[in-house]
Amino acid sequence: MQDWPVYVINMDSNETRLARVGAELDSAGVVWTRLPAVNGRALSDAELVRVYDARANRRCARHDLVAPEIGCYLSHQGR
Repeated sequence: MQDWPVYVINMDSNETRLARVGAELDSAGVVWTRLPAVNGRALSDAELVRVYDARANRRCARHDLVAPEIGCYLSHQGR
């Protein structure tokens, strides 16, 4: 019995990873759901400004986030 839902966050363009991970989970009898990942590199400057506060980040972190990191963060947010 599976107590927790299992999600695979996956970029639309990475079909190879999805197939590999899906096959491993299937062979283990794990029920899973794919969630599309956000491609940070594809975000426009306006979208990045809307979702990322660089000034607040500088107060709490040592380095600015780059677009792929922002995409990863957004991919893990509940929708």
